[in-house]
Amino acid sequence: MMDISEVEEILGRTWLPKPRHVIMVTEPVTEPVDGVVFYRGVSQRFGDVVVLTPQAAFDTVYHEILHSLGLGSELVVRVISKVLAWKAQILPAIFAEKPRYQLCSGCEEFRVLHEKYAGRALHYRRA
Repeated sequence: MMDISEVEEILGRTWLPKPRHVIMVTEPVTEPVDGVVFYRGVSQRFGDVVVLTPQAAFDTVYHEILHSLGLGSELVVRVISKVLAWKAQILPAIFAEKPRYQLCSGCEEFRVLHEKYAGRALHYRRA
């Protein structure tokens, strides 16, 4: 499972906008569609929240940010996120700013998350 320091490192290698909130789920998120589908991440279009599951990979962070920017086509987003991940792994970011996130123990904005999913989801807010 990816931790927040890895997410900060990944986000520090790109020009993409950094999400305000990162939620890391500690258990798999699945859906029974033609078998079982395991989600790596989830994000809302035009939102400022990225949700990562234990199956998240390096490119998942970029993938979900692209969705939050409004790109809906799964095929296009998949290709762009793979290219961004490849570039980030090969070339170091010269001018990118590495964001810092702090664990949020409770807030009104995500009250339901903190109450119902305590211990199963970690909510980080950009410092």
